[in-house]
Amino acid sequence: MHSPEAAELYALRERLLPVEDPDGRFAAAAQGIFLEALDVAAGKAGLTVEVQNEFPPLGVDADERPLVARLRLGQRNGPARFAAALLHRRRTSRLPFDGRPVDEATLGQLCAIAAEFGHEASFTSDPALVDWVVSLNADTVFYDLDEDDRRTEIGLWTHLSERAALAQGDGFSPRGLGFPAPVVRLFFHRHQLFRPGPVRALARRLYLRSTRGTATVGWIAGSWGTPVECLTAGRMLLSFWLALTAHGLYIQPFGSVITSPTAHARLTERLRIREAEREVWLLLRIGSGPEPPRSPRRPLTEIVA
Repeated sequence: MHSPEAAELYALRERLLPVEDPDGRFAAAAQGIFLEALDVAAGKAGLTVEVQNEFPPLGVDADERPLVARLRLGQRNGPARFAAALLHRRRTSRLPFDGRPVDEATLGQLCAIAAEFGHEASFTSDPALVDWVVSLNADTVFYDLDEDDRRTEIGLWTHLSERAALAQGDGFSPRGLGFPAPVVRLFFHRHQLFRPGPVRALARRLYLRSTRGTATVGWIAGSWGTPVECLTAGRMLLSFWLALTAHGLYIQPFGSVITSPTAHARLTERLRIREAEREVWLLLRIGSGPEPPRSPRRPLTEIVA
């Protein structure tokens, strides 16, 4: 921070994903989510966050500590769109849902938010298509398992115990993933055990149990090529997320389906989507169910200097 009103936002190269996100598009979207969250939080005090974006490379060619944006607090004109309390309530859920499809009015609101930012959100509660999407996501888990570089990178962000997750304050904990720590440990460090067909089939069924009760899935398509477009997509996603949180809903992104070339091709073929103008950059399930555990996070003193 330069002063109580001004700060600079930096990324750290070691926290990026050069295998899963070589162009830095998802990293740019994540910055958009963060910047939008800062603005929502500032709204509680009648302020807004004015941003001067720098758009540094955030993929394989990222610098060690790229400057992402310069920030300054200013007076807000008018009330904030979302209550800051929703930031604390929003969750990603990898737990089973309760089987209730999301109502059309809520889905219409989410579509409208996406459209404000130039994106198109689509949803389905058709049981056959929902089951197909959930099944595709399960398949993709094993696509990633078979690729050493992807498995290794994801494994770096997956902690093998709750104690490790709390100590690091980032990534995935076993509780957040919805699986016992020994299963997570085997998946990443004894992956060869999952190669025989019967074992893989059993593991796949176990994984699908975590997504049972899913009755609505959705996907978002839009301009997703330049850093500006990806950052805008991230800001849209935070608004989208807070709106559904206000309705008591949770999401689980099926990110591996998007980043896996094999799974992505299967998805667009099944949905009959031509990506010449709009790229599908997010696939997710959405619904209600038990409150998921809160992910460990690093203390503020470690991220603000």
